[in-house]
Amino acid sequence: MEPDMVRPGNLKKYKVYAAADSLMTLIPNNYILAATLEIHSDSIPAYVDYNVHIFGCPYSQGTQGEKYPVRYYVKSVDKYEDISVPSDFVQTVGETGPFLEEEPDNLISINPDLSLIHI
Repeated sequence: MEPDMVRPGNLKKYKVYAAADSLMTLIPNNYILAATLEIHSDSIPAYVDYNVHIFGCPYSQGTQGEKYPVRYYVKSVDKYEDISVPSDFVQTVGETGPFLEEEPDNLISINPDLSLIHI
């Protein structure tokens, strides 16, 4: 880890960007800032997108909804507020509802080299 990545309070800062499209035949490229995270440097960075239900997750109510593509990438922010180049993207497939009233099964974790892993 680069020393200028650690911010006051022993925190690291990340910006998570997300893009989605309505058709599985298209590649999402309309990225928007989904979240800005400050995570303790001793913790494993993780991000949960509660706006996306992963296709086939156990929270679906019976019939499957429509599938759609979702992509994410991350940029780190150093203590000077300089923003890194984007990480590699990670892709998953979202599903439209209806869903149970519980947390979705869609944890997206950011590993230390700032790429994303879908668990």
